[in-house]
Amino acid sequence: ADLNRICYFDYLLPAVTEETFYRKNMIRFANKKIIVLTTFFSMLLYALEHSLSFWGIFLTMIWAFPLSLSYIKTRNIYVVMTAHFIGNLIGNGSDVIATLIHWLS
Repeated sequence: ADLNRICYFDYLLPAVTEETFYRKNMIRFANKKIIVLTTFFSMLLYALEHSLSFWGIFLTMIWAFPLSLSYIKTRNIYVVMTAHFIGNLIGNGSDVIATLIHWLS
């Protein structure tokens, strides 16, 4: 049960909620200037949610750039949610593997 909660709250839920809010609801396609401005703003807010240090904000915006770009190119939020989910799984997956090893030993 704990592993299910970890998978849901650490991997799936952030991918769905963050991509819906920061990409789908914030990026606008009126023209190229609006796309650039709303994309930058959405990336900045996404970064501020994850970090408050300059370096952390910068690194998080780098992480957000390919997610934003894939949404702009495909206009399909599910592509971005899947990429975010996979990134969370890879980035945090070592914790799950360590937990499983601990439980099984």
